[in-house]
Amino acid sequence: MSDPIELTEPANPNTGRARKALLRRLVDVVAMPSSAIAHSDRTMAGDVLLDMLLMIDEEDRIYTAERLRKASEAPKRLLLFLAICDFKVAKPLLEDNEGFDSSDLSDIAGRTGLAHRTQIAMRRSVPPSVGDALVASGEVPVIKRLLKTRVPNFQKQRLIRSLRSPETRRSCACRCSDGERFAPRKR
Repeated sequence: MSDPIELTEPANPNTGRARKALLRRLVDVVAMPSSAIAHSDRTMAGDVLLDMLLMIDEEDRIYTAERLRKASEAPKRLLLFLAICDFKVAKPLLEDNEGFDSSDLSDIAGRTGLAHRTQIAMRRSVPPSVGDALVASGEVPVIKRLLKTRVPNFQKQRLIRSLRSPETRRSCACRCSDGERFAPRKR
């Protein structure tokens, strides 16, 4: 019988460069507009890219998230994976990516921390169901940020009613984005 192959052999220095080149090409394919690539090809490239992202360092994840910042047609699994990574990785996607629907944003808000929720509250458009998920966290900085964000379809009265404790209501007193002073009434 032959000896088993030892997996701790030093890697070839060119392997790292080849892996980075492959990563960059896969990101380019996934970020292509829908007019330039078939949906099935984008999905396959996204699956391979996701497998790579599971094994690489944070720097490459940040690069991928930055590159996919505006790629709303990127595979949903890939976007969700990056969105629940460390905040440095997730920030570009949570700021700008339009590929998330309200259920995705609510799920991200429920699975991540304060920084992620605050970034979601700062988005240009926060659907009411996402606003409810953010308020459910009970975190005052998130609620304040949500009140300051110009969100035309989010009803501030609904938010005010959801603030249960007097301390939270007092600490959330702030000036809304439209200049209106928000100070919840005492009950």
